Amino acid sequence: MEDAEIQDWLESWDYRAFVRAALVEYTHLNGVFVKYRMGRGVRIGRPWVAGLDCLHSQECRLVWPANDSRRLEDVTHVLTGDFDAFRSRTFRRYPVFDKWNPSRHETAIRYHSMRSFGRNLYAISCFYGSVPWLENANDLPRIISHLNENMIAAAYIVHAPGEYWNEKKDLVRELHPDWTEEQVQREMSKLKDELTQTIADVMAGKANAGKFFSCVDFTDPQGNLQSWKIEPIEMNIDKYIDAQAKISRIADSSTTSGFGLSPALANIIIDGKSDSGSQMLYALKIFYGADTQIAEDIALEAVNDAIRINFPDKKGIFLGLYRKVINKEDNVSAGDRASNQV
Repeated sequence: MEDAEIQDWLESWDYRAFVRAALVEYTHLNGVFVKYRMGRGVRIGRPWVAGLDCLHSQECRLVWPANDSRRLEDVTHVLTGDFDAFRSRTFRRYPVFDKWNPSRHETAIRYHSMRSFGRNLYAISCFYGSVPWLENANDLPRIISHLNENMIAAAYIVHAPGEYWNEKKDLVRELHPDWTEEQVQREMSKLKDELTQTIADVMAGKANAGKFFSCVDFTDPQGNLQSWKIEPIEMNIDKYIDAQAKISRIADSSTTSGFGLSPALANIIIDGKSDSGSQMLYALKIFYGADTQIAEDIALEAVNDAIRINFPDKKGIFLGLYRKVINKEDNVSAGDRASNQV
């Protein structure tokens, strides 16, 4: 139903933006911090909620109960501010809103939350157990990027003939007869670093595909063949990528499960196969019919408390979430089926 008086009050403070923000907070954290802004009539004992603000949970903290009870019911104040910078001047202290005595404070905050097992104050987010999977779900693109940049350089061993460096050392001594052995060794190290960098520039990186490395084989005075050799290291990159891809798929499924969302609705493709139309349709039907009552009770509790306070004579009217009726496709007439609604 629609009540004109209540609707006018709702639109006076942009209730749609509040509902959207409250549902986002509840979906991720199972709790919502709401600021109640009371009208001026509260000063003379006439309760009237002028508007509601959905606060960012990151900027709100419950003040520890004075009696150390560790119970949410005993929390009397809420602290707001920038807790990342932790500047004391940014903090503000608000009393907890009492819906049974709404005229007690002009501005107050209340924490509406789902009760979590094993926790007394803050609610635990529904995907808390999936956080380790969230950290691994997006690792694969970074792994592939790093491999493309570095794997060729790390995948080869370059064998340099010893006679090549002996001739280089003799040449350095001929060019600089006044150098000490330490200076010669320093120059040799520099030449080796330059050559190594040259080989790395040629061999490493995806932009260098198709390039080649050339060298000259020669025979030393003893008649031994001296040649350069670049030997590949077996790294099983394909097996490693395949293992990471499997981990990523498990992470995607675990993450969506933590949010209570079917993989069919999260556009997750497993083994290159997408879900069929019927799977997606029934997943959507089940999603429409599940868990909406609890979300409504918590996310919209502040609005409904305000309606009760402002309009005590209009009992039984509250803001809720629309629920679609779940029917099998066989029970839906052909003209009303989802496939015919496009």
